[in-house]
Amino acid sequence: MERFEGHERWASPGECIGPWRIELDADATIVEADDSSVVGCGFTSAEIVGRPFWTAGWWSGSPDLADRIERWCRTLIAGASMVQATTRYRRGDGSPGVVELVGVARRDGARLRSIEVTAVEITRLLDLIAEREDTISREAMSDRLAQQRLRAGLDSMIDNVTIAGCVRDARGRIEDFVIGFANRASADGAGRTADELVGRRVCELYPAWRESGMFDRFVEVVETGVPYIAHRLAYEDRTADGTVIAGFWDVQVSKLDDGYIAASRDVTEIVHTEEEARAAALSAERERFAVQILQQAALNVALPAIDGVDIGVHYEPAVADVGLGGDWYDVVARADGTLALVIADVAGHGPTAAGFMVQLRNMLRTLVIEHDQPGVVLERANRIATELGTPDDAFATCCVAVLDPRSLEIVWALAGHPPPYVASPDGGRFLTSVPGAPIGVSGAATYPIGSSRLGAGDRLVCFTDGLVESRGGSFDHDLARLATAMPGVAGCTAPDAARRLAIELASGDDDVALIVVDILDRGGVHP
Repeated sequence: MERFEGHERWASPGECIGPWRIELDADATIVEADDSSVVGCGFTSAEIVGRPFWTAGWWSGSPDLADRIERWCRTLIAGASMVQATTRYRRGDGSPGVVELVGVARRDGARLRSIEVTAVEITRLLDLIAEREDTISREAMSDRLAQQRLRAGLDSMIDNVTIAGCVRDARGRIEDFVIGFANRASADGAGRTADELVGRRVCELYPAWRESGMFDRFVEVVETGVPYIAHRLAYEDRTADGTVIAGFWDVQVSKLDDGYIAASRDVTEIVHTEEEARAAALSAERERFAVQILQQAALNVALPAIDGVDIGVHYEPAVADVGLGGDWYDVVARADGTLALVIADVAGHGPTAAGFMVQLRNMLRTLVIEHDQPGVVLERANRIATELGTPDDAFATCCVAVLDPRSLEIVWALAGHPPPYVASPDGGRFLTSVPGAPIGVSGAATYPIGSSRLGAGDRLVCFTDGLVESRGGSFDHDLARLATAMPGVAGCTAPDAARRLAIELASGDDDVALIVVDILDRGGVHP
């Protein structure tokens, strides 16, 4: 920017012609802007680098402009490959200008890498077209060479551009418009090209034009000289041959002689993409909320207070989950003084998995109260699930164990689930037994039981596979990770041990649920 006599020299209209080039990152933050893009705009490229594109000085003083630019950026971030638009901007001296913007998303596969924005100032071109007395004289319009240049300029524009003259009645009132020119890009909502539009009356082409109010708006432009600009204008019509026109358009109309020049762009796809993105986001949020309610209902377990044992539980959803999954635990004090432990994992995520989880959890809670043997509990739960049918062929792995705090005898059965682990002062072991099929897979499945006796100072851990599984690791390798981690939580209370095991072992790729039961020695000391 030049300075003289203490004043700044601003570029006059038409000097900033471009093309400009602005590079944005994946969040639409400016990372590079060439010097030509800021000449006469009252700031330097260095002053806008690092700022979101819509907060740069071109749009200063106009929240509507900033909002519009942000919507274009969000459209590209949401998945659009290219956005084209004509928009106003502000020069440094406060005068308005108009630029033709093209934003192109650069992606590596599905990942947005950057956005390249190019812009050409078309203020002078629009002035040449719209300002009859100041920029385009009647002589210039009649000059063949000027006409050729004008048509070439209009044909090079991305927007649909039409020029139409008034059709007036005997009193001089406008009763229609006749299209005298349409650029090569022109194609209306019915798919008609420039050759099919030129020479036709507008109200005949678009029967709903008068009723929609568009005719009156164009008449007002011609009679007052005030341009009409509309963004995302909704319009519906049916042509004489029955073709339906429906969509959204950006429209800019200016007076030209006894008629108008109009630039329009079909933005229907952009609008629908944004609407679908908003609807998908709302649906995902509603789904997540519903699943959270179901998950909270299933995990809202009041742990019983049993002499001689300390109980800890923990649930951790997968880090990348959109909807919570189907892992859960349950701890039930039975009337005979024994303690029923249930740990399970429903395949899948979202409302289907969560709904099946709650149904199965309530069923198992009832069965462990009524039956002593874990194998019988699993057989009956499986038979009910398969006879009634599971949603979307869902199934669940499960471990049911019954612990007698007095004799310290434990009996368990597995439905395709990892075995419980017992850490003892002198070592540790998995409580293995022959597993039956997951619940909901086969109505004829059986579930053999295993039994063992625990001792004072033992720690029992029942868990879902999300606690131990690792990428590329075998099942035995994954189980060994738990055994290796147990000495690190020795001396912790059962609740603290459950929490710390989840933090240390879980990869975050899957949900985690676990129950820790400590057999306290007579002094109430933890293992």
